[in-house]
Amino acid sequence: MQTSELTFLEYMMQMPFHYTINSFVSCIPHWHYEYEVCFMLRGSVTLHYQNVDWNLEVGDIIFINNCESHFFHYGTPNNAVVCFKFKPSVFTDVYQTCFKIELNTLTQTDIPDNIFSILRSDLAKAGLLLDKQSPLLFMSHLYHFIGSMLQFFSYQEVLPVWAPVVEHQKDFDIIKEYIQQRFFLKISIDEMCHDLGISRAKLYRVLKKVGVKSFRALVNIYRVEQAKYLLYSTTLSIQYIVTACGFENDSSFYRIFRELTNVSPCQYREQSQIMDPPMEKDMKGFVRCYNCTPEICAMLEGYVIENRGVLRSNNIMKSDN
Repeated sequence: MQTSELTFLEYMMQMPFHYTINSFVSCIPHWHYEYEVCFMLRGSVTLHYQNVDWNLEVGDIIFINNCESHFFHYGTPNNAVVCFKFKPSVFTDVYQTCFKIELNTLTQTDIPDNIFSILRSDLAKAGLLLDKQSPLLFMSHLYHFIGSMLQFFSYQEVLPVWAPVVEHQKDFDIIKEYIQQRFFLKISIDEMCHDLGISRAKLYRVLKKVGVKSFRALVNIYRVEQAKYLLYSTTLSIQYIVTACGFENDSSFYRIFRELTNVSPCQYREQSQIMDPPMEKDMKGFVRCYNCTPEICAMLEGYVIENRGVLRSNNIMKSDN
């Protein structure tokens, strides 16, 4: 049975980058070794990061430091998000250190708009090269993005991190693995705590630190992820999926599914019929990985043109002075 878990990133031609344009509904709380940048192209989605729910809307950019827990939920239908991940070696190969960077358009209102315009343009230019055989140009835009972050945003030098450095992340991985193997069964808190040798109090502390409201909420996330997979990839009946995913009845399934995805199971299945197949090793939670369709290209080109306009205005202002 296929279950939801963190992606193992593959890098084309050993590039230190992984760039996709995705549509999010929800996903399981997770962390990974790579840094991640999320750039909202269309619609909106909520990112839970650093124990805060950030509602990303069109044009927003947020930087997720490596080995930090986060998850997406409440995505609007047909949203589109640029997800750019890169290895810590991008920093260590040059600086022999890593950085913790603060980049969030929702909080950094003191940063001039032209700086964010540069960042959006870099990400857009890279996206426009996804279907082209231009790896050097592709990488140059992404390196320029990373360099611009270090130039214009605050950061701290930190030691390279290749594993979770806080105990609750390790504990959470153990809890996730346990639930992943049993979410379709009736799981009790007492049974899990006994099997894992942890107390209820410790379980609640771990869940709180990664932003999960309760043990039952985490089980439901796994069940909904599996339901989404079955709705997308099979023609199985709703009644069968309800039972296969461990829900008590149809009404609880419909209620929980809508709470986590903003759509009903039937609507999700209908939408999935026009979607591209998800990448095999991608993290479930992605509805699709977009190719550079004309609509996506037009959105990306818009940000490139916008930045050219900003640069042109700045040059005119400088010449006037």
